[in-house]
Amino acid sequence: MLTQSDWHREPRSNRYHYATRFAQDLPVYFVQPTPPVETPELGETEIENIGVVHAGTDYGVDQSIRLERLLAKRHVRRPLLFAYNPLFVDFIARNAGFYAVYHATEDYFGSEFDDAVRHREMLMRVLGLTDLLVACTDGVFASYRINGAYRGRSIVLKNGCDFEFWRRSDAIAFQPQASGRPAALYQGALNDRLDFDLLSELADRVNDWDLVFCGRDSDEPGWTRLREKPNVRYLGELRPEQIAETSRQSSVGLIPFRDYSLARVSLPLKAFEYVACGLPVVSTPIDELARDPELFSIASDAAEFESAIRQLADTRDDSDAIGRRQAAAAQQSYDKRFSELREEIDLAMISAGRNSDKYNILVLYDDRSTHVKAIKDHLHAFSVYSSNGVTYLPCTGAFMTDKDKIDSNPWDFDCFDVIVIHHSVRVCYPDHLNRIFYDSIARFTGLKVLFVQDDYNNTGHTWQFIEQIGFDVVFTSVPDEFIPTIYPCERFPRTEFLHTLTGYVPELEAEERDCLPISERPLRIVYRGRSLPLHYGDLAREKLDIGLEVKRRADARSVPVDIEVDNASRIYGADWYRFLASARAMLGTESGSNVFDFDGSLAELSKANADMPYEQFRDRYLAGREGPVMMNQVSPKLFEAIHLRTALVLFEGAYSGILERDVHYISLKKDYSNIDDVFDRLEDVAFLEKMADRAYRDIISSRRYSYERFIANFDALLNRRLLRSRRCQIIEAPIMYERKDRELFAIPMNEGPVAALLSRGILAGPTTRDELLAARVVRRSYRNEFDTLKKAQKSLSSYERKIERLSRTLERRTRTLEKRDAKIERLSRMTTGQQMPIHQRVMLAIAFRGRAYVTALCRRLWQQG
Repeated sequence: MLTQSDWHREPRSNRYHYATRFAQDLPVYFVQPTPPVETPELGETEIENIGVVHAGTDYGVDQSIRLERLLAKRHVRRPLLFAYNPLFVDFIARNAGFYAVYHATEDYFGSEFDDAVRHREMLMRVLGLTDLLVACTDGVFASYRINGAYRGRSIVLKNGCDFEFWRRSDAIAFQPQASGRPAALYQGALNDRLDFDLLSELADRVNDWDLVFCGRDSDEPGWTRLREKPNVRYLGELRPEQIAETSRQSSVGLIPFRDYSLARVSLPLKAFEYVACGLPVVSTPIDELARDPELFSIASDAAEFESAIRQLADTRDDSDAIGRRQAAAAQQSYDKRFSELREEIDLAMISAGRNSDKYNILVLYDDRSTHVKAIKDHLHAFSVYSSNGVTYLPCTGAFMTDKDKIDSNPWDFDCFDVIVIHHSVRVCYPDHLNRIFYDSIARFTGLKVLFVQDDYNNTGHTWQFIEQIGFDVVFTSVPDEFIPTIYPCERFPRTEFLHTLTGYVPELEAEERDCLPISERPLRIVYRGRSLPLHYGDLAREKLDIGLEVKRRADARSVPVDIEVDNASRIYGADWYRFLASARAMLGTESGSNVFDFDGSLAELSKANADMPYEQFRDRYLAGREGPVMMNQVSPKLFEAIHLRTALVLFEGAYSGILERDVHYISLKKDYSNIDDVFDRLEDVAFLEKMADRAYRDIISSRRYSYERFIANFDALLNRRLLRSRRCQIIEAPIMYERKDRELFAIPMNEGPVAALLSRGILAGPTTRDELLAARVVRRSYRNEFDTLKKAQKSLSSYERKIERLSRTLERRTRTLEKRDAKIERLSRMTTGQQMPIHQRVMLAIAFRGRAYVTALCRRLWQQG
């Protein structure tokens, strides 16, 4: 809550009532402009789940940064902004991705006060950032629509009362003062809103009554004079329980405001609090109260106040009147108001989530991994299929060149709504993501999404990274039933974990058209595997074993195969697809590892014992480590083979529940006991074609596992999690962006190689980055020349403006001199023609012609006698 209040000096205010009800479900930070300003201090309150933030009065960017850091320390990344104070506009604008509600409790457009112009300017900016306007009266609402030009979503929620509190206090039970004198009560701030002249006259007129005041004291001259009246009693600032006790002893409640526009369109909180206490109310003219004459009597001067007070006093203990007041107060309960507000916010968020604007997504990735087709396809899918705007930025490895120096904050990510860290960035290793990005990502207040693929690698560091950055969503290859085991809810309460495949079906229509029919393919089986480090366990070892054993047995039976398991034989790009289409079937296993290396110690052991036989390593170091989490995954390579209508020969397994044994693939037992039957089936072309067609229909044609479906689900997630319009419209890609309040055009790129690598497409190839950086050095020299020219043009423009100003000044002075000369000439003719007395002619000559002319004039006048 962004307020201009003081929590401890403004008991049970409008802000208090909404804050306490929000706090029943959410932590509430009550931000108020009180010191200290160096660091926003978070103070405790008497209400659980509410903290007071002392933000200071130095409104602006520095204050906003301090608030952002405080919220970040509290792991608050995207709060609901509930604003009362428009001077916090810079904080609201910097965090335009948050959902913003402005609660209009005053008509700042229709009243005059100190610094009114600046206040209205800030308010206009805030309204431009507001998602929902809540007005306390119809008059305030109309003013914000007409004078403030607000056209967004809005609701009128009139100030109410904490009915349950006042009902429990039994304030309606009338107990006259011990003195027997009737009392008229005013509770609230004793400031310049009160009409002290009216009150002073009223005190004189009702000297048989006590006028009782409670609230914050002031040094207003009118209040000082009023307190001197013998029938005026000031009780000081009272707690709500004490106000209830005072209300029991009072006969009437007073609202004696000055008659001015701000007061007329207001709805004082005390109005229905009086009613809830059973008091009749007399008020100066206020539009909202005038609509209910049964509860509020309107008086314009002291005489009318006296008449109303005396007339209403008898109804203080009238059971029918009190019943009507209680029923009316119950309808104005803040519990009902808050329920309406929650419903409106929910509807507004749903509506905002359906906005037609594209979100701005930044995908951080490893450009040195894009030679792997599965990684490249996964990255491309975001820009090809997403309905949102996608920008890519490589973020791994070195960025330094001889001429570059990069600080720890090279990039401003505020123009993006979402940051995605792709699984090509191996976050399980501390130094794979370049450290220059850490602070920028951690401070980012939009939606943060992480894709993790090899969750079993150095899992502990992945945990730390998720906590350090504060990810909202993590896509993991861990199956749904095992996610709570690997990512405990108690450790990651604010992060949503979603299962995802390691890859999806690529678009291979062109490659498919060039494929030979199964009957014409020369090879029976193709396979490329490799030996993985020992600590990955049995599932990884199968990739090596299946290749070695099937090749040995195929060679023994003279079955034509192309099977290799060394890194030198690996195939990439278009050659890989030609390789898959050269055989009737591809060999395969499930991917992944069921051994989780939480601290990296198993990897160290594997490296130190690389020459140890696997069985020995497994028995010594992996005993009891296989499972209980089963990470058996379907590999994207299997989708590629199905797309090219190549049959599959696979070890028996689950394959993520996607591929079925003997339906989509030929099952090979892990003891190879049915290898001969497998070889025989590879000679049955009709059987292979039927199985390949069935797999193609279920996996490819259904598009159930397509990248298009994957990205559609991803976009749906964004709509569900963001629930508002995009932060900014990126003007270029992205060279410039416009902040949502239209106050700032900013260039997010700084000088440095990170900016040079920003692009709409991914950098494919290990040398592309170097080429771009080399080109940037060349461009930079031209840019220096351009900057020099630009400065010269700016200086020239400045000189031209100065010359223009001087020309205008010269013209004005020339016209002035011409007028003066004309006047002098007229006067000269008058003096020469002797049309005025001599002494006036001499005085005019002295004033306009100077000493020489006066001497000549006097000589001529003397000669004329």
